[in-house]
Amino acid sequence: MGIVVNQSVKSSLVSYIGIIIGFVNTILLFPKMLSLEEMGLFKLLLSVCIIIMPLVQFNSSTILTKFYAHFTKEKALQNSFFSFLLILPLVGFTILIILNLILGESAYAFLFSKNSPLAVTYKWTLAPLAFFFIFSNLLEMAVFTKLRSVFATFLKTVLIRLLTTLIVVLYFYWPTWLILGLCHDICLAVFHVTDLFF
Repeated sequence: MGIVVNQSVKSSLVSYIGIIIGFVNTILLFPKMLSLEEMGLFKLLLSVCIIIMPLVQFNSSTILTKFYAHFTKEKALQNSFFSFLLILPLVGFTILIILNLILGESAYAFLFSKNSPLAVTYKWTLAPLAFFFIFSNLLEMAVFTKLRSVFATFLKTVLIRLLTTLIVVLYFYWPTWLILGLCHDICLAVFHVTDLFF
């Protein structure tokens, strides 16, 4: 029971640090560095990714959490289980890309042209952002199943917010750095994989 209490206390402290960073970002930093349209675009893209993530992921993170204990006895089974869980979201992401190519401009225009024309302009960012959201969520669940909850909480609550702060500051001073907005998800996925396998 001591391990559970220890990890819970550490996770809580890390979460509170993430909440403070999120407060500084949302209340103090973003309104000064981003226009209302840019803040809306930022929130819209994140919300769309969060909404489509379970659909595209085929709920593989829940499968991982539920069945991980059955595959820990043999290394070969564990590796094939993780491989299956990495392929499953790839199939869902491929379906998302195909739907995006088929529906294309008309779907974005129907959904966003009236209230958020910037979303139509930056529709290209949705696929890479969704890709990294899907896999960072799956790898985060893998870290949790390996009983490293403090590290996963740090990545989810502190690192993401610090990288978002860095990206917004870079965008404010050098607007061409908008592409780096996708890089923080790449960094997060790399950290998850590093912790998972090493």
